Amino acid sequence: MLLIEPIKILLKPYDLDTDECIVWNGTLNGAGYPYLHTYKRSILVTRLVLLLDGRLVSLDDERLACHTCNNPRCINKRHLYAGNKSSNSFDTVKAGTHYVANRTKCGRGHEYTPENTRLYRGVRYCKSCHSLYMRRHRSKANAR
Repeated sequence: MLLIEPIKILLKPYDLDTDECIVWNGTLNGAGYPYLHTYKRSILVTRLVLLLDGRLVSLDDERLACHTCNNPRCINKRHLYAGNKSSNSFDTVKAGTHYVANRTKCGRGHEYTPENTRLYRGVRYCKSCHSLYMRRHRSKANAR
């Protein structure tokens, strides 16, 4: 059971009426997101903020606490919304922080240039790698 009043008191200094990022100065998890450890449970502070604001039903709600400011340490309720994995992933691509969208080379080290890149259903493919794959595929087919 989570006691809401002590958490409200703990978060009171961060309850500012501003449009700027409110940066958490407490503990961060391995990914850089603010969290509290209470009752043998680690809780993300952003989820607590959404819960106290009425945008999450419970801490067990499957939705994520997503940032519009792309600052993982921000706990400003104006910068947070309850989203799902898909909307969160889309936001990272739009913001240019998605780990795959930032790649400049394919897995084999070929540059993603306009001449060497093919887009299919929103995914980049390396033309050099595809060419290598097709050569191997054809040689196996001819060997039969």
